[in-house]
Amino acid sequence: TVESQLHRQLASGLSMAIGFKNRTDGNKIIAINGMLSCKEPHSFLGIDINGCASIINTNGNKNTCIVLRGDCINGNNFNTSNIVETKLLLEKNNLNKGIIIDTSHDNTLFNGKKNFKQQIDNCKYISNEWKINQNIIGLMIESNINEGKQNIDNKPLKKGVSITDGCINIKDTYNILNNSSIALVTSGTATLETAFFKVPQIVCYKSSWFSYLIAKSFIKVKYISLVNLILNKMCIKELIQNDLNTINLSKELIKLKNVNYTESIYNDYLKLLKKCSGIDVSKNIAKSMLKTIEIF
Repeated sequence: TVESQLHRQLASGLSMAIGFKNRTDGNKIIAINGMLSCKEPHSFLGIDINGCASIINTNGNKNTCIVLRGDCINGNNFNTSNIVETKLLLEKNNLNKGIIIDTSHDNTLFNGKKNFKQQIDNCKYISNEWKINQNIIGLMIESNINEGKQNIDNKPLKKGVSITDGCINIKDTYNILNNSSIALVTSGTATLETAFFKVPQIVCYKSSWFSYLIAKSFIKVKYISLVNLILNKMCIKELIQNDLNTINLSKELIKLKNVNYTESIYNDYLKLLKKCSGIDVSKNIAKSMLKTIEIF
């Protein structure tokens, strides 16, 4: 897909960050070319909202990054030399220097075979590599409820097992997340799990203004994250709608490097754990939420 001109044109008109994976043979130049193409305005034949043929004009999308997904010949491509090579290519072409690493696919290739469990060791290695090369801005992990994969033609299908790529199970995923330093959470409910991992976090949420206004009209609530709702205080920062921008996000990330600031978050997490302890955790949380939320 990264070589497809149609997809490059579509990406140039999307108001979101787009990742371009290196080609399956390890070629990174193809991804770089895709990013360069996406960066520029395009005009192409398309369909308008009335279903009529029209010329679509885009402004170009500068919010792109490269994704290293491995090499079907040589295996993983996230070691130091590959990261440095990728960084130089991005700098040379005046592109965003952030690199995302896909811990699955050909990055799990060893002796000609893929091993989905290799993702766990990959994450450990990358966490150390990040301390050297801070161009690494994120990871992609293939995860499901249960590990492995299954053929879609084998009936009955097993519950919670992938029918595409091999996945690690939810327990291994939690172990990986438990080693995180900082989390950007885009779900109000996922904040609770992140808090149980004792990981400092920022809640990032942005929807269409129409959906946001409807929600604000019918639901009166101080916060959107379960952590803040249960504690009835601003324990973790919530960046909602216009507040979610690069300036505010950068400020909050810098604050999370402050030991005193994160210490206060950890203390609130301990209070949260006490509130959620016992056999009636779900019931206790539900009661706490009902006290906080006024529904009209």
